[in-house]
Amino acid sequence: MSALGFRKILGARGEELAVDFLQQNGYRILAKNFSNRMGEIDLIAERAKELHFIEVKTRSDNNFFEPEEAVDFRKQSKIRKVAQVFLSNSGARFSGHDIYLDVIAVIVSPAGGSPVIKHLIGAF
Repeated sequence: MSALGFRKILGARGEELAVDFLQQNGYRILAKNFSNRMGEIDLIAERAKELHFIEVKTRSDNNFFEPEEAVDFRKQSKIRKVAQVFLSNSGARFSGHDIYLDVIAVIVSPAGGSPVIKHLIGAF
C-alpha cells in the first residue's frame, strides 16, 4: 500500500473514532467532510446551544509530534472561513449558539491497542 493510501485509511478511521467519541459525549453530528468554496471541515457537531467545527487529526503512535500540532495557522484560517460561510448560509438556525473551533487528536496504535482521543474544545 502506498503512503498516501495508508494516510487516507488512517484519516478515515480517525474520523470514525471521532464521530463515535462525540456521539458518546452527547453531540449530534450535523455534517461530515463539509465543504464549500472556502475549503473543508471534517466534522460539524451540535450539543445543547454549542456549535463545533472540528478538524480531526490522526496519527499512528510512532510519530514524534502530537496530531493537533499539524493544524497550523493556514489550516486554522481556512477552517474559520468555511465556518463563516456555513453560518452565513444557515440563517438564524444557530443564533444564540456558542461557536467553537475544535481539534480532535486521535492516536491509533499499529499494534491494535485502544486509540487515544483528545478533544481540544476552542483550540483556536
